[in-house]
Amino acid sequence: MIALTVAGRRRQKPELFPYKWINQQILQDISKTEILYDSPLDTRKQTKAKMSKIRKLFSFSQTAKRAEFLQVIAISMGLWLLAAYVDEVFLAPNLCLINENWECYLPGQVRDGLTLDMLMFAFILVLLIAVIIRRLNSHKRSPLYTMMAVPLICLLIIFLYFPEMELATWQTIVSTLLFLPLLYWLLVGGKSAD
Repeated sequence: MIALTVAGRRRQKPELFPYKWINQQILQDISKTEILYDSPLDTRKQTKAKMSKIRKLFSFSQTAKRAEFLQVIAISMGLWLLAAYVDEVFLAPNLCLINENWECYLPGQVRDGLTLDMLMFAFILVLLIAVIIRRLNSHKRSPLYTMMAVPLICLLIIFLYFPEMELATWQTIVSTLLFLPLLYWLLVGGKSAD
């Protein structure tokens, strides 16, 4: 602020501290601080932004960058492994405690029926198909190319959840060869900015 003196000359308001670098540091610290208390409007905006990110995960119409695709793969694998661990360690041995008619299983035993990791696998499969289709959209490819992953997904389901069924070597080789072009398109940069 500038103030006028009696003689008509301008006089500047004295600084807070005599050294300019201290004033600059204070101003920088003030500008970096965040507001501790959010207004309800801010929290609504943040919630809306988080929900739009979750909605985008299950969207089939937009594009996905390679980093987003790899993040979804890593997170989904982690969730599936966590579900399998919880199912094997906590749920399977304690089934007979929940209901007397149910059997208790030791960890590692093959169980009949629906398990927690099967439910998580089904949930993750929808998520992965959505991100694969969005990744193909960024390559300007048809979403029907996702069908190239179906044989490999079927073999994976058989291998994981139906171990009594034997897989022929030629089935594994053919399904993997069908999946390779799709894997290439998923990992290489798209035609839009990646």
